[in-house]
Amino acid sequence: MATIRTWPLALALALPLVLPAVAEASFKYTTTIRFSGTYSSDEYDTGVVVSHVQSKTSFTVRDARLVITVKNGAIALYPSGHTTARLSTTQSGFRVMCDSAQQTFTDRTSHRPGRGWVTLKRRGSRASLGFGWSGESVDRHYIGVTQGDCSEPAEVEHAGGNDDEAGAAAMVSRFGISLKVPLSSLMRGRSVSRKITVHKLESDLLDGTGTKSRLDGSYRIILSRR
Repeated sequence: MATIRTWPLALALALPLVLPAVAEASFKYTTTIRFSGTYSSDEYDTGVVVSHVQSKTSFTVRDARLVITVKNGAIALYPSGHTTARLSTTQSGFRVMCDSAQQTFTDRTSHRPGRGWVTLKRRGSRASLGFGWSGESVDRHYIGVTQGDCSEPAEVEHAGGNDDEAGAAAMVSRFGISLKVPLSSLMRGRSVSRKITVHKLESDLLDGTGTKSRLDGSYRIILSRR
């Protein structure tokens, strides 16, 4: 396991000078990004919860033949084109309909992810990793509900649960999560393993109206030199 080190900005900018042996090189990695955790969100209207969702999700994005190239102090990532993504999620919740009746739902994965992807950006003395996938559909199944003369039939909202997958790429950006590894390790072709635990709360409530959301879990980043 590589040691996580913090480099001063001035030294990070001088890396091409202090690492002449790897001024130009390519390194092959098996790259894995894993997450396991939970997400919940409540929407309020004047202090009353009008919708709720909770998600328990785990996923893995993996590229067995990723190449990282170092040249003249710059660093670039070249995916194999066969990055895989596996997703498992359990989601449920409700929305208020017919004035006060709770119309509950359960999400079901009808299409699992197709290809995934991994990205890399240099940020000072660190390398920031991104990820994502496409092709999945987490469908939202609502039960029927009746209150007085109002009736809301059962329905299916296709892909209605896609945005609530705990820890997915959109949440990394939304909650300001940084998936960073030491740049020095990658520029020397070293393996890296890092666990990042998150407990993030987001709230935009104003006078009892708005949304409060929470994300808890951990990311595991493994770049294993081949």
